[in-house]
Amino acid sequence: MIGIRVDTNREIATGHVMRCLSIAFGMKTRGIDCVFITADEYAKQIVSSNGFEVVCLNSQWNEFDNELENLIKLLQEYKIAKLIIDSYYVTEQYLGRLAYKTKVIYIDDMNFFRYPVSMVINYNVYYDIFRYPEIYSGTKTQLLLGCDYAPLREEFKSIQPLFRGNVKKVLITSGGTDQFNVAGKLLSKVVRDKLFEGIKFHVVVGRMNTHLDFLKKLSDRSNRIELHQNVKAMSELMRYCDIAITAGGSTMYELCACGVPSICFSFADNQLYGVKGFERELLMTYAGDVRDDENQCISNLIASIEDYIADSNLRKEKAINMRKKVDGNGVNRIVKAIVDL
Repeated sequence: MIGIRVDTNREIATGHVMRCLSIAFGMKTRGIDCVFITADEYAKQIVSSNGFEVVCLNSQWNEFDNELENLIKLLQEYKIAKLIIDSYYVTEQYLGRLAYKTKVIYIDDMNFFRYPVSMVINYNVYYDIFRYPEIYSGTKTQLLLGCDYAPLREEFKSIQPLFRGNVKKVLITSGGTDQFNVAGKLLSKVVRDKLFEGIKFHVVVGRMNTHLDFLKKLSDRSNRIELHQNVKAMSELMRYCDIAITAGGSTMYELCACGVPSICFSFADNQLYGVKGFERELLMTYAGDVRDDENQCISNLIASIEDYIADSNLRKEKAINMRKKVDGNGVNRIVKAIVDL
């Protein structure tokens, strides 16, 4: 049995649960059972609707040390031989205690400290800035590093990018909550701009988006705005569109696997390495952090859309670079490494 300790709520992006679900499905294809362990009920619907058992600790999502005793009991009860953890709120004490009870695999984005675990996974484009081989020199910790290990769902495997001469469909995906209502504010401007006449905007609305009513009003007033909720085949929607606007996070890697020319923005500290790394690698255009200057970020997004519409060579170059970076087979590599651990 594999345990997966992960949370999502209005503070924690749904991307954490989604990438863990990808790994869980990969385990399932190998005949390995997984149980998800969460602090509270927020993640339960997402996980259980995908067919996996969820055990709630009834703990605080940002106070991991306080849940240790209950979690250790669960490890014994479920005979969990390996535990995957995906949270920024772990402590060295927490991981160290668990390492005596089971093999711990930690999914890392930020390199907060040297994790006392059996395996560290950092699939991000910027992983090299953290000097993992040096940090873990002399330890037995296995390192899975780089975009080859991006844990994308099965639908993103080995997709061939599509090249279109004109931009007619724009995808907007702004995170599970979109707390700053970037999608709504962007749409309010572009649907009035004559430059974008004839272009349809497809908007992915996350489960915890509190601006749904605002978005519905915009959609009711314009037949060029289509809202998408509970999307079952995200890769199909991505490939249906000619370019994409995306918040920082796991969606960027999905868009890479699909080869969809994209413009990214950020709204949280843990996204900054990623969006700037994608810009540095010439994979995406970065429009800025909405927290720094909201109006400027929206203006940059609009200007970048204009650039992408005007330059088919730019779109093709981005798509080729993106697809070379992420091939969609990361889950297979992760599962094999964990099974062999």
